[in-house]
Amino acid sequence: MQFQLAFVALVLSFVTVGNAIAIPDGTTLAKRDDQNDIVNRVCRNTTLLFARGTSETTNMGGSVGPALASALRTRFGSSAVAVALDPKNADGSVDCDNKIGTLLSYCPSTRIVISGYSQGAEQVHGCLLRLTQTEANSVRAAVTFGDPLSTTTFDKISSSRAKVFCNVGDLVCAGQFIITAAHLTYSTVAITRLLTSSRANRK
Repeated sequence: MQFQLAFVALVLSFVTVGNAIAIPDGTTLAKRDDQNDIVNRVCRNTTLLFARGTSETTNMGGSVGPALASALRTRFGSSAVAVALDPKNADGSVDCDNKIGTLLSYCPSTRIVISGYSQGAEQVHGCLLRLTQTEANSVRAAVTFGDPLSTTTFDKISSSRAKVFCNVGDLVCAGQFIITAAHLTYSTVAITRLLTSSRANRK
């Protein structure tokens, strides 16, 4: 599990260079308010769109989403990262597509990170299918956790900017909708080190 959220280092390397940071257990953030920065037309250098898992509370979810958002905000500060979440239901990919279109209309230079956990991971795949190539070019990273579509490639973005994390023993990743302990532990690992190069600054 030491690399389970280490891909966040790759996510951050697409934005800037930095030092190692730690991700807190997302369950401690589960009761925070919903995140609606795109609805509120907040424009920041980096925007995270996260799709929660089935039955998770708030539009952020109660585990991976809050942990990932906290890591990004720890790295860049609350003024540098806006967080907007898509619903985890079947309409999530449509909502994601619409929100990215809205976001880029008023904040065209933002660097977008799309992520999802469990059922929400499916919405990441669906969202990328719906985006135009121009919109997809603004997606700096796509990462899923406990992904039922773990063997499916991501559309319209380079494989170097996409990653699926599946714990050993997570049956959801094997297409079996059976929740085991392995499916519930994606938010408990610290980032070991940020990568030292910034792909986001490359033309």
